[in-house]
Amino acid sequence: ASSYYETRLTEALNIQRHAINLANLPQAEVPTKLKEVLVQEAKPTRRQLERLKKREFRIAVVGLEKAGKSTFINAWLECDLLPAKGGRCTFTTTQIYSVENESEQRLEVQAKTEDEFINLLRELEIAKAQEDINTIRANEITLQQVRKEGNRNFQFTRLEDIREPLKKYVADERYAHAVLEARLYTNKLAQAEGIVFYDVPGLDSGLAKHVDEAQEMLSDCDAVILVQRFTSLREKELEIIKFTELGDKNVTVADKLFVFLSRIDAMGSAEALKTHIQEASQDWLKRAKLPPERIVYGSAGAYLILNNLAGEQTKSEIGDASHIQTRLQRLTGITDEATLNTNGTGIPEIKEKIFNYINTERVVILKK
Repeated sequence: ASSYYETRLTEALNIQRHAINLANLPQAEVPTKLKEVLVQEAKPTRRQLERLKKREFRIAVVGLEKAGKSTFINAWLECDLLPAKGGRCTFTTTQIYSVENESEQRLEVQAKTEDEFINLLRELEIAKAQEDINTIRANEITLQQVRKEGNRNFQFTRLEDIREPLKKYVADERYAHAVLEARLYTNKLAQAEGIVFYDVPGLDSGLAKHVDEAQEMLSDCDAVILVQRFTSLREKELEIIKFTELGDKNVTVADKLFVFLSRIDAMGSAEALKTHIQEASQDWLKRAKLPPERIVYGSAGAYLILNNLAGEQTKSEIGDASHIQTRLQRLTGITDEATLNTNGTGIPEIKEKIFNYINTERVVILKK
């Protein structure tokens, strides 16, 4: 399907180029408005074509700060890898690429240039983000060191081996403010090559840089997973709908959005959970015509705990396995331990939905 639509889009863009040339002839008398439409139509087409050529399938993982995006990705990778502690802990967009071979696994860290660093400082001043400015001033030496070292490359075999450098460059503010992006290449992301996860910093972080990054990624991706904690959509979450639709007006949000209602183990009762799911479904249907089957509820933290994948930080924040198990059994009504450890947490379910989308539903959207 990818190669078929690559050919189709290439042909369409050739026709568009000739049409523009013809439209620019004075004797053709084509109104300026029509020419503008013709130029605009080519932008999403070119972006899509580039991704098809690279055989890349981009999935943006978004949500507000502390919604549990990093924990969600950790559960997906089956390794408590990305930092997920209290307070903001993602300063840098982390891109995770799927590779086939273990030998290809690596972490690439791209440092900011001096100009990019100066721009960040300027932006923090405009945003009156005094806490961040103070942190940068207090850590001038280490931040300068990161910029001086430039781009770094770490080879690894097991994801656990990369935990410290990843934490340092993505979440430790003494270093992370000097990092432009981190790219992790792993064979634990998906069965297919070419799948890319973008762990986007929280839209409500207060930094224009993060909003710009989110806008760019959401308008240029194939699927969006929104990790959501609350029933009704917050203002910043509504921006996710807006940004996603900016990318290509032929494709709606409902075409490529999946919602993961996280932290269900914090619910008080099975009735409260049922109401929570119903209200979220109605809200999404009303705002984005999102069908209920695109909404999955669960707990990424519980998945890590119950499958013995959690690190000390996650254990201290979420609690011990027996406590989580009892709670989930009460909320979901699943009594079988093995079923609860997987289905009760929602992680295998959303994985299945995403892979089904990649392998089948996606073709319908390419057709559009």
